[in-house]
Amino acid sequence: MVVEGTRPATTADLPVLLDLYEKAKEELRVCRGRWYECDALPEPVADVFGVALRDEMPFPFLLLGTIDDYPVGYLLATLIPMLPQAEDSVRGHLRFFVEMEAREIGIAEVMLDVGMERFRAHGVSSADITVLPGQRAAKNFCEQHGFVARSLTMHRRW
Repeated sequence: MVVEGTRPATTADLPVLLDLYEKAKEELRVCRGRWYECDALPEPVADVFGVALRDEMPFPFLLLGTIDDYPVGYLLATLIPMLPQAEDSVRGHLRFFVEMEAREIGIAEVMLDVGMERFRAHGVSSADITVLPGQRAAKNFCEQHGFVARSLTMHRRW
């Protein structure tokens, strides 16, 4: 029996997180719209993950998604400022990745549930997940969990 789960990432997990991020990067590089230059994590990614692993504040934070305690995915939760006219001062933002072989068994859902609960526990009342063109399964996953498209960013390079 497969047991899917999640746990907070620790500094000892940094090599695993970087490996998972490289897999995500390779998968997303083929997406249109210059994902790597515009929407990826800033390099060096180890520094970005390092901030989340310090656990000095509630955000950013990192989770590992696991199958039988073996890491197969991650979720990075951050806060983004809202515009001055908004009711709330911040919204959550989630980035996650699950290895292809581990998809459709519930890992992303478990991580999403934990991430959303963390947002709620700290008074964050909304969150975004960026889905790129061609990621129909990710779009469907988000919609199944109550997310709706609120914006499409069009890009042109010359």
